[in-house]
Order: sequence, then C-alpha cells, then structure tokens
Amino acid sequence: PDDANIVMHPIGFAGWIGLLVTAMNLLPVGQLDGGHVIYALFGERYIWISRAALMTILSLGFLRWWDGWLVWGLLLLFMGLRHPPPLDPYTPLDAKRKFMGWLMIVILAVTFIPIPFSIQEPRVRQERLQPKPAASPLVEARAHGGTV
Repeated sequence: PDDANIVMHPIGFAGWIGLLVTAMNLLPVGQLDGGHVIYALFGERYIWISRAALMTILSLGFLRWWDGWLVWGLLLLFMGLRHPPPLDPYTPLDAKRKFMGWLMIVILAVTFIPIPFSIQEPRVRQERLQPKPAASPLVEARAHGGTV
C-alpha cells in the first residue's frame, strides 16, 4: 500500500545509504568520481555530458521529484563543471580501464534513485463518528447529582 512503512535492519539501511552515496558520487559532473570517469572515457566531450547531467539533476528538483536535487545541483554548480587536464592526455585508455569506466556507468544506472527519500504527512483516519445517543432527563439529573 502507498502508506506502508518499510522497516529495515540497521545493516540493510547502512547498505542502502552506501548505495545512495555511491550513486551521487558517480554522477558525471566535475570533480565527482563520475566526472573523472566520463573525462577519461570521452576526453574534452565530457563537458556536454556534464552539462546534461547537471540539467537533469536540476530538472528533477524543479519538477519536485525530490527537493534535495535542487540543493545537490546548486552545490555542483558551485563546485564547477570543469575537470583538470590529466598529466598525460595523449596515452589512450587500455581495454581494462575502458571496461571499468563503462562498469561505473552501469553501477550509476543501477544505483541511481530519483526519489531517495519520501517524507509524507501522516494521514488522519477519518472514521465516521456516530452521534451520541440522547440521554433521558432522568439519567442527566442523576449524573449531575440531582433528583427527579
């Protein structure tokens, strides 16, 4: 059901937080690990991927999927999209490193959660209230200490 709570074991919750942090770090923007991977795989074309990723993150926030994406997007804007050049930009990646780079992109796709947290207002159950039956004058008088 929509209003069901999921109670996790603390170790499971820690694992979930680890996957969330990993996914956020693998976003292909600037100095994040995902930015390093994209720069290594695509060279100078990384800037277009980085801009698209940032626009996607900000769009998720503006579309109210999760308000934290706005904060995350503004933080990434503050950090900047530029990536420093490598010491040796001319040596291409070998097959093993390309495979690892693509594996990181797959891990991002698998662990990314568009709505990581969902906090909802508790819903008050509105049960039908039955009208209180009218008391007889005799019962009311005895309740107030009087006599009839």
